[in-house]
Amino acid sequence: MQAQLRAPSGAGSWQQARSARRARADCRASAGLSSRAPAPLPAFSPASDASPSPRCSSPASSSAPLPSVRAPAPSLRRGPAPPASSAPTAPVAPAAPAPAPALTPGGSTESRAVGMLLGAMCGNVLGAPHQDERQYQVVSVRRTGVTDFWKYDFGPDAVPYGEYTGEMCNLLAVAASLVACNGAHPDALREAIVGSYSPETRRYSPYDKIVAEAVLQGVDPADVPELAERYLAEATRRHASTASDRAEREPYGPSDLCAAARAAPIGYAYRSAPHDQLLTAVRASLEFSHATPLGLDAAAVVAAAVGWAARQQAGEPGAEGAGEGGEGAEGGCGPEALLAFLTEHVAVTTDMRGKLALLKDGLFQVGPVTDWRSFYAGPAWARLAGLFSRLSFHGYATVGSEFAAVALLAFLSSWGRPEQAVIIAASFGGHAPATAQVVGALGGALYGDGWLPDRWLDELENGEEAGRDAVAKLARELAAVEVAKGLATREE
Repeated sequence: MQAQLRAPSGAGSWQQARSARRARADCRASAGLSSRAPAPLPAFSPASDASPSPRCSSPASSSAPLPSVRAPAPSLRRGPAPPASSAPTAPVAPAAPAPAPALTPGGSTESRAVGMLLGAMCGNVLGAPHQDERQYQVVSVRRTGVTDFWKYDFGPDAVPYGEYTGEMCNLLAVAASLVACNGAHPDALREAIVGSYSPETRRYSPYDKIVAEAVLQGVDPADVPELAERYLAEATRRHASTASDRAEREPYGPSDLCAAARAAPIGYAYRSAPHDQLLTAVRASLEFSHATPLGLDAAAVVAAAVGWAARQQAGEPGAEGAGEGGEGAEGGCGPEALLAFLTEHVAVTTDMRGKLALLKDGLFQVGPVTDWRSFYAGPAWARLAGLFSRLSFHGYATVGSEFAAVALLAFLSSWGRPEQAVIIAASFGGHAPATAQVVGALGGALYGDGWLPDRWLDELENGEEAGRDAVAKLARELAAVEVAKGLATREE
């Protein structure tokens, strides 16, 4: 052990090393060189394989001279060296990417339909890993932003990477029924939604599961909402006394978010129809599941918002073809105009109107976000989170009115920046996939499909029947359906 602490013997003693260094210094001094100039590297000759390791050899084992210390590596700096007296400069941080300009409404009918369905699909997949998480939990884990699909969705109901949840499955079923029937028909919509139910491969909300399984077992569709609500009310009381997970105690039932989450295709197909006809179509889509005033009101608000977005054109003061109860030419095309339209012509219940009024009073515009870590730690996110808490109960936004208001908060506060709005919706947590799904649908209906980033589209599931390409094909078929003033037309 003591031999290992001595100087390496393969290079000679320390006295020999000191003598060698002094000799080299004397040579440099006689040549007129600075004593600080680096010495040239000596020729290197590999040691024999039979020689002992320098670290383990004894002092008397070798009399070879000590090799000189390696000279410093030459500098990679190009050009003249800075003066010796100059102070070192601090490293310059890379410039933040320039924010993209805000978008203006526009796009062809087909582009908007494709943007609506693919935007909803991207939003759903983006938010899927953060279902039932609080907003502060989301931003603490995704500190650099919920900007990309996440591969770390764990738990018994984990959603595979790039795949969507049951809320998006229901939305696609509604779109397919509208295309097949050239409009909204109650029996066809119910059969499409229940027929697409696939709990083995998709994650559904508790109420959607009960409704689909009850209809499949032959329960009268008119009795399903009441029976399901009674069951969930009892289950909620049981969870309240035996479980600490608040997500399991949320008020799921006929007034929850699920009807609103699937209403976007109805708004697009009825974009030129009067509001009473749109309301009839929305009612046809939910009478077997959400036949309550609050469930209907929330779904009508989402559908009407999508229809309003699909009518807007860049450079025009108001919407064209608004139909009866439309927003009028003086309303303009902006977040305030959309809120005014929904408040004055669509919302009926006191709860929904109160949420919209609260949103109107607290709404502000979030600037372009280039650094999500700084944004989450800054005042704009704190202000958004505060308004989100006022609009939702326990940070989940399960009731339909809360859900619609939170989706509008994300969409309206990033006006002209739909990608940023979808990221903010996913960052809210709660029912993140459904919320971001609605925000993505609104963005597509207003701006078309050009804003969707390739890093999202390329990672979407792309199966033959339910993948990205199949959804785009369905959207092009939906674009050809337009119901106006009691007539359903299909462009050939």
